[in-house]
Amino acid sequence: LQVALQSKRPLLVDFSATWCVDCLQSAGTMRDLKRQFGQDVEFVTLDVSSWVANTGDDDLDWWTREFRVDGIPHIAFVLPDRRVITALIGSLPEDVLRANLEAFVEVSKEAPTMELPPLPYVMFD
Repeated sequence: LQVALQSKRPLLVDFSATWCVDCLQSAGTMRDLKRQFGQDVEFVTLDVSSWVANTGDDDLDWWTREFRVDGIPHIAFVLPDRRVITALIGSLPEDVLRANLEAFVEVSKEAPTMELPPLPYVMFD
């Protein structure tokens, strides 16, 4: 994740777990979206399968707090300047993810001049 954050490209962070049915169901969609948008957006998946808060994995503890992960799948949209625009949480239709990615690519180009770019689907900001 650190390397992806330094790439100066917008970033999609997918917090998921191997025991999460919704995460497993969306894995194919995420692969398809990565193939389509991978030139413009960095994709990172963080496996939180065995994560429990404050159990010694300081890196994962920090990232889950930083991205306010309170449910999975948790898909965060991060601008190149590291601002999180929004996160979509739970099982989502492919068209919702695709619409956000299309808008995300466009607003990422303008992000330095915008207060906080809008996306079609927002769960928190």
